[in-house]
Amino acid sequence: MNKLFVMTAALGLTLSACGDNSSEVTTEPAGSNCPNGGVAIESDGTTTYVCDGTDGAGGANGANGANGANGSNGAAGSAGADGGSLTWTDVTADTTAEPGHGYIVDASSPVTLTLPQSASLSAGDDVRVIVHGAGNVRVAPSGAQTFDYDPAQLGWRPVAASGVTSLSQLAASADGTALVATSGTSVYRSVDSGASWTKLIDLGGQTIEAVASSADGTVLVAGTWGNGVWYSTDSGATWTASGNCPSYSQTLAMSADGSTMFTLDDYDSIQYSTDFGADWSPLAAPAQYVVSVACSADCSTVAAVDEYGNLFKYQSASGWTQLAIGNSQSSGRAAMSADATTLVVTSNAGQIFTSHDSGATWATAAVPALSWYPVAISADGMTMVATASSLETQGGIVMSTDSGATWTLEDSTPRQWGSPTITGGGTRPLVISNGAVFEKGDGTVLAPQDASLDFLYEGNGAFFATREAGTAYGPY
Repeated sequence: MNKLFVMTAALGLTLSACGDNSSEVTTEPAGSNCPNGGVAIESDGTTTYVCDGTDGAGGANGANGANGANGSNGAAGSAGADGGSLTWTDVTADTTAEPGHGYIVDASSPVTLTLPQSASLSAGDDVRVIVHGAGNVRVAPSGAQTFDYDPAQLGWRPVAASGVTSLSQLAASADGTALVATSGTSVYRSVDSGASWTKLIDLGGQTIEAVASSADGTVLVAGTWGNGVWYSTDSGATWTASGNCPSYSQTLAMSADGSTMFTLDDYDSIQYSTDFGADWSPLAAPAQYVVSVACSADCSTVAAVDEYGNLFKYQSASGWTQLAIGNSQSSGRAAMSADATTLVVTSNAGQIFTSHDSGATWATAAVPALSWYPVAISADGMTMVATASSLETQGGIVMSTDSGATWTLEDSTPRQWGSPTITGGGTRPLVISNGAVFEKGDGTVLAPQDASLDFLYEGNGAFFATREAGTAYGPY
């Protein structure tokens, strides 16, 4: 079995962020540096020795026999295993890893390191990666391999957004390429999946509370606190103030084509538009303090949640109907699939409820007992993402890919998580946190410069991924 080698600061390895990034690994004979031999790693003029261990001690003598007779000596203990050492290799291009090897990646551009095939592995085999150069390293599974990991160590990846800071509300086109977000009183748009952003408009000194986008990204709407609702039908090139609109737009729901919209007006009333946001009309609210609205792809079905966790469904033929959701008894948010069959409702009392029959019956699955609030659902109802916010010790993201039957804690970093959105096919969930956009990616672990990671094979196609130093993201 190839042994695990954990390289930490205690071993004296220095990783340089600039200058001479060269490194060399050589065999170190037995001597003053390593009594039993080992390897020497020279990096940036500093030599670090990784030494083999010594044999284990012999077994203790057996106990004396009864009635004064001497017992036979115990058998000698087996020899201890040699101290762990990996075979170290410098890498500058895409590489398929071997078990029992360590890789020092010294490249200025991105490199992919593919893990060994499961058939060549035994439980306990290791692969180690140290990112020495400026290029990111993507560690990819081989075939259908999976990762185990601590979500506090390897969370969601920040999108490399340029041109804007302090983003808050977020919406996306169905394919995820066109994003719209807010920052204070301004609306920003990205057409390259969030890599860069352009400011579209500043809406008169009033904070923007909500934003929505049509499936093709051409119809955009922004609701402000005190300055009404503003809409665009040309991908944000021009904006118009809505007529008869609510002054304090709290949250927005939009049909896929952008023609129909619903919003809250200071929690006291619900307003709707059927002409792309140009004009608005009141809709009698089912409760006094509604905090969330959601609608189907054509907005023929609307869901509303009040501050006590009560859920209501609206259809034009039958009006409002209260749904028996269970014992939430706490405020939350609602989202529904395109056909309104699947609904998900969060509770800041630590529960998430789902229904697959338009709200007739409900179920809840285990999630961490956090204050779940913002929630998003894919058009087909299979993928769901909910966030819990914290600046202290709790917070994170949970995600379900089986329509709410099970949930996975994706990231437990105590951030101000909020405003999740999911592309139409559920392939690209996005979340805003602390002013930046985070995403779930492509099934790999991403490690930037100065990161050190270990991948221990557990068997059955699974690796346990550990971040030993630096930062890393994923697996996704």
